Amino acid sequence: MGYMVVGMLICFLCASGDLTSVHAYGRMQNNGTFLTSPRSASFVLAGRNKYKGNNDYNHVAGWITPASSYGARVKIGIWGSQVQRHSQESGAAISISTVDQDEPFNMIEAGFHVLPELYNNNDVHFFIRWTNDDHKATGCYNLECHGFVPASGAALVPGQAVAPPSTYGRDDRYITISLHTDANTRDWVLYRDDLHKPAFLGHFPKELCPRLYGIASGVALLGFVNYQDRDKGGPAMGSGHFPEEGQRKA
Repeated sequence: MGYMVVGMLICFLCASGDLTSVHAYGRMQNNGTFLTSPRSASFVLAGRNKYKGNNDYNHVAGWITPASSYGARVKIGIWGSQVQRHSQESGAAISISTVDQDEPFNMIEAGFHVLPELYNNNDVHFFIRWTNDDHKATGCYNLECHGFVPASGAALVPGQAVAPPSTYGRDDRYITISLHTDANTRDWVLYRDDLHKPAFLGHFPKELCPRLYGIASGVALLGFVNYQDRDKGGPAMGSGHFPEEGQRKA
């Protein structure tokens, strides 16, 4: 059985204190945009064309804010699902990026996805990716190129398979990750936050994405699916059930 993933996506708030599923670092505004694309659309998840054909369909649900930020934390649910086709992708991620279209697009991202074309299996995998020029000449998934520096003995390594999944109507399985700037080095640091104490997973050196030096102009928390026209339909996002069904079901 393969796994699909989707995040618990809740808007950023100005108020201080912990949020159930998302915790904001630094100055966050409450003027973000809730984004959904329930049908085939022109929205493109930057840089995924390496593992896609020319006739792609992208569906996305999430929260995007243009406010300046030092990072965020997201709680992501892992769900079992039917095996998807080799070229399809389903996942959830936190994405830190620039938003000024007049500047080179800089982005770092971390999350969980199913992408058989990359891993040659239908398991859910922890992934990271980055670019500083909208993937024209830089960036990659996981550790395929020089960039992200994994921590020694990290609790999660980019590309690592994750199990078991949630069980519909019974058990929820979550993994919480955070991505934020280090106040001293200005690097973007990645942590796993659902263990007995925060576990450092590694860092994106500040030189990697110079437009994200110390602060980001945009943060997105996304659930997404991608598939090709020839598939005649795409994979489920998360459990494949609507959020109105509540905990342990969606």
